[in-house]
Amino acid sequence: MPDHNTHGVGFKRMRMAGLLPAAALILAVFAPSTVSAAEVKLAGAVVSGLFYSKAESAEHSNLVLAGVGEAPDDTCFKILGKEDLGNGYYVRFNLSSNVTSDTGSFSGHNGLFSSTYMSFGNQQFEVTAGRMSGLTVSGDPYSVYAATHANMTYAQLAGIAPANITFQAGALTNAVAFTTHGSRFVVRGVYSNGDSNIGAIGDTEVTEDWSDRRHVAQLGAMWLGEKLKTAVVYSFEMPGQLANADGSRDVRRKNTHALHLIGSWHLAGKQGPGIAGILYASRNEWRIGAVPDLSTFVGDGRIGSSQEGLDNVAVHVSAKYPVGRHLFTAAAGYLHSKWNGKSTKSGYTEGSMVMGGVVYYYSLSKSTRCYAAASWADGRKLLDAAPRLNRVMGTVGLMKYF
Repeated sequence: MPDHNTHGVGFKRMRMAGLLPAAALILAVFAPSTVSAAEVKLAGAVVSGLFYSKAESAEHSNLVLAGVGEAPDDTCFKILGKEDLGNGYYVRFNLSSNVTSDTGSFSGHNGLFSSTYMSFGNQQFEVTAGRMSGLTVSGDPYSVYAATHANMTYAQLAGIAPANITFQAGALTNAVAFTTHGSRFVVRGVYSNGDSNIGAIGDTEVTEDWSDRRHVAQLGAMWLGEKLKTAVVYSFEMPGQLANADGSRDVRRKNTHALHLIGSWHLAGKQGPGIAGILYASRNEWRIGAVPDLSTFVGDGRIGSSQEGLDNVAVHVSAKYPVGRHLFTAAAGYLHSKWNGKSTKSGYTEGSMVMGGVVYYYSLSKSTRCYAAASWADGRKLLDAAPRLNRVMGTVGLMKYF
């Protein structure tokens, strides 16, 4: 099942009306003249349902139509193309955008497309450039999580997905990546040379010096057996030192180093029952998952004056059990965090969080599924302040892939 994971990343919603000219232009670009040169197709998903949540600190619960990150997968469309260049070489591209199904607006990271990249390769090797997901989230093009079935629930939901508590750098812009092909042993890597946030900080690759902008690099190696799949992923992030509104700059923060050890086992091939586990550790991390809300834990002003960040250790396990048209899945996770920077507003320097949830799918056809899910998360001490780490959640709805 595709997973376009955008959960945990702050997206500004754009109105559909303002994008109609751009959409018309795209359709014109991919007119029959292009189809004759390359195989081009439209793919994606439409997901709709109800979403319930209740934060521990909130007075009231919330019941809404499910939006981005509030269903196992997001509504999206993709324009995919591939051309055979001869001698075993090819070129392919991906233009994809997430859609907020309850409003119909695009949620493309302040732009029309949330993922835009072109790849060139052959049967042994492929290189890609553009805007894309990293290795440790279930997104295109080179997700190690997806390749190893590290999340057996196939859901991006809070309290369930491993990317809630492990290294998740968000959508990587100005990025280059590669993967090997043709063997059960696969090596993948990705590097981002700076962030692009249209309308806010601009494109830091252009506006900032190399040492002042954020850099992200990941390198992973996998063994993809028929039943057993394993992987190790090393992640590096240089946080950057962008100027504040008054022109001043915060203390330079130390670089993040993180390591994933991943394993999964299918009892009877990938369609049968399975179990997966992730062991994770990081040094000087500046967020939990993809959400930049560290100030919620440590207090305003502490981050800018701190050189050292969070040391995190996490464990995540998930399992699935198919029965005919039914698919039963479950996941649980544990996170321990230690803050090494300036003293926190709560006085705590350490904290832990446990989470768990279940996801049920019923297949109406090969491309249509009903789903129902529920999760619970509870943070202690340092991690007690964040609503997203201390809440219950439930969602139910319908997913249609095309």
